[in-house]
Amino acid sequence: MNVRWWDLFLLLVVVVAPLLDQSMAQDVRILKYQDESKSKASSTTDSYRRSLSPPRVVNSFTFCFRMRLLVLYGRTGFINLSSEKDGNRFVIRPEFWLDRVRIVIAGFWIMMPLKGQLSILRWHHLCFTYDHEAKEVTSYLNGRPEMRIEMEIDTTIRIDLIWLGRGPQGLLLDFAGDLTQVNIWSRVMSVEEIQGLAACNSDPQGDFLSWDRDLQPENVTQYTMPLDQICLAENDPFYFWFPLILFPTAQYICEALGSKLPHPTTPEEIAVIRAATKKVNTWPDMGDRPLDFWTPINDREREGVWRSTRDPLTELSPLWSRGEPNGLHYENCVYISKNLLDDVDCSDTDAVAACRFEYQHMFTLRGTCETEKETVSFLAKQERVGELLFDGIGKSKIFKDNGTWIWIDTTSNTTFGRLEYSELNFPMGRRWWVLAEGVCSEDSEDRRQLLLTSCPEKHFSCDDATCVPLEYRCDRKYDCRDRSDENDCQFIVFPEDYTRDISPKARGISQDSVLITLDFRIETVVVDTSSMKMTLSFVFSMIWSDERLDYQNLKVNESKNEVSLSTLRSLWTPLIRFMNTDGNHHTEVDEFTTAHVKRVCEHVGMNESAPAEVEVYEGDCNTVTINRRYNLNFMCNFNLLLYPFDAQFCSAHVRIISASKTFLKFHPELSTAEYTGNPSLLEYEVGRVSLRQDDSGTFSEAYVKVPLTRLYGYAMVNIFLPSILLLVISYVTLFFSEEVFETRMMASLTNLLVMATLFTQTSASLPKTSYFKMVDVWLLMCIALIFLIVILHALIDYLLRLQDINGTTQVLKVSPVGHHNTAAPKADQKLMVRRLVLASRVTLPLIFFIFTVCYTLYIRQS
Repeated sequence: MNVRWWDLFLLLVVVVAPLLDQSMAQDVRILKYQDESKSKASSTTDSYRRSLSPPRVVNSFTFCFRMRLLVLYGRTGFINLSSEKDGNRFVIRPEFWLDRVRIVIAGFWIMMPLKGQLSILRWHHLCFTYDHEAKEVTSYLNGRPEMRIEMEIDTTIRIDLIWLGRGPQGLLLDFAGDLTQVNIWSRVMSVEEIQGLAACNSDPQGDFLSWDRDLQPENVTQYTMPLDQICLAENDPFYFWFPLILFPTAQYICEALGSKLPHPTTPEEIAVIRAATKKVNTWPDMGDRPLDFWTPINDREREGVWRSTRDPLTELSPLWSRGEPNGLHYENCVYISKNLLDDVDCSDTDAVAACRFEYQHMFTLRGTCETEKETVSFLAKQERVGELLFDGIGKSKIFKDNGTWIWIDTTSNTTFGRLEYSELNFPMGRRWWVLAEGVCSEDSEDRRQLLLTSCPEKHFSCDDATCVPLEYRCDRKYDCRDRSDENDCQFIVFPEDYTRDISPKARGISQDSVLITLDFRIETVVVDTSSMKMTLSFVFSMIWSDERLDYQNLKVNESKNEVSLSTLRSLWTPLIRFMNTDGNHHTEVDEFTTAHVKRVCEHVGMNESAPAEVEVYEGDCNTVTINRRYNLNFMCNFNLLLYPFDAQFCSAHVRIISASKTFLKFHPELSTAEYTGNPSLLEYEVGRVSLRQDDSGTFSEAYVKVPLTRLYGYAMVNIFLPSILLLVISYVTLFFSEEVFETRMMASLTNLLVMATLFTQTSASLPKTSYFKMVDVWLLMCIALIFLIVILHALIDYLLRLQDINGTTQVLKVSPVGHHNTAAPKADQKLMVRRLVLASRVTLPLIFFIFTVCYTLYIRQS
């Protein structure tokens, strides 16, 4: 039993000990390269050089290192792996700027932008992998994949010489900062492995190049640090102190520095703030006055409703001093007095602004036209209470000299500019500077507006240096406290040589025409058949790209990218003529015209000359859309042969007259036309509208085809039904007695007259054509049948009064009521009349039936 316990103990020692050793704090060796221009400590610039024998060869690899920058003078690097056999050619060499990195692999230089940017005085873990099978290079920043680029290297990677540190120009660059964990593995590590390295989970050594085995310089300052401490927060929270200032100034200073005034929620938090003051070495002479600290709490918007942001505060009762708040609407701000809160006058009380920071903020000076961020990036520092300076991470500095803020080059002691005096005499925010040296090609001693801000990416800096999301910029509502986010909202930037009379050219170097997308959206249709006109109320839209333009501040919602009328009048727009209208009509740009820019592609960079965060979008990728509503009469050529069973097509004919089709064309695929109104009109039903492009002539043309199917219900009720009824009535007279000739004749003639009147009215309501219309054929047939009935009645009466064939005379009989001629025909004459009447009764319906069938078949086949 004892043996078993001893065996178990040995097993635990063997298995658990390595795990315990790995979990213990592991120290890593760190090399410190100081910047001699800013540090009093002496530091050598000699590099560490080591030859490898035999040379090392690799195909795929993973290269990782961890660094903390002190300064950054543009392009920086610290290591170069080369091959003496190839004339010291760069084999593996990382270089980095503030916003991008570049890796050299076997002589190939690969630039890889960063999604974020490097920071000063903070640890960063960078990795590069090259997979020779997948033929791709991938960069990582702090464990996050940044960029992947396809790259095929047709040679084996071979190194036999290592340079590390700062040394001969061309081989090594100026590096100032801390460096550790430089390793190369002869394989491609997974994303999870790289994330583990970045998170300080372990410190494995590279098998191809090892930090502890291969890189051991002796002439550089070295120190050790626990690995887990590297990945903790770089700095403890710290304060900037500004004593005895008014509340508006205190609020501006802290927020402009990227901080906030302290907002205590418990007495313990108030005690923490007061304890922090004891760490300050010296305070300005304030006599016996106690330190009071501003908070952001106030009720300036509404009396009695205390806020620190936009939301009311409800848990302030335990924090008020005895008897507070007691200032009514005269005291609307709050500071920490002794150990609790007091309400005081915002504009007549001064106190201390304690700006608390969790980390060191990076400031950028915008509007200088400087593309290298290292030149215009600064760190805010406070060497004495109440003072402030901005130390550049490159070779410049902004500080206060004899009451005036100046911006200088620290290496040459050259003054770039001086800040004009303002009520808040601090450089944070959008301020006017007097330039002593040319900036943005400006003449010296010229005024220029610059912006000093610590706002992060995708944020806009207000005039007072507070930050709002960049998408709030120029969105037609105020988001900045000073409402500066809606100033200078110009979406289109015109080059100096821009001329609105010259059309743009096609994208790239091709000689193709610029394509104009046409959107013809019809809202209402009115058709006048008699005058052969179609009145359209439509919204005419044109979409095109102009490679000469640049856009800025574009939103995803294109309705927010509306172009002002003044800008629109300076913009080139296509001139389109409506060809088949009853006048000379073309597209217009006036107060009824609207235009906007559609963001199709992402921004290509920032406008470094603007004193604001302005994203720049290229004109050849993003599009301009112009809209205007028109109401025009289009001439139509109707074919009324089948009226009222006809289907018509009327087209709106448009032509680009700005330039020939060599330069401008309608887009053959994206141009569209549609009808959005009620398809049932008074006479017609509107079908599916279509658009057809025609480039057969000199100019590009398009036809918007509007199909119209006539609704024949009106004609059936007002033409066909009455005509059939009249025909039936005339036919019924054939059944009247043969002796009542006047009645039969009167009824038939009346029907004939009415039918002729109906024919005249119908013809008058239609255009006069050289051909018969089907309605004419119908009515003429009806008239012919009624006329035939009249002839039959006359013939019947004639036969009844005709003398008999043998020459006997007819006898005149007189009746008491009146007299009329009666015939005393013979039996064979009477039989002939009856046969004629009977034949008429059968033949006429048969003729009408055959006509109707043929009429219907012809219409259906047509």
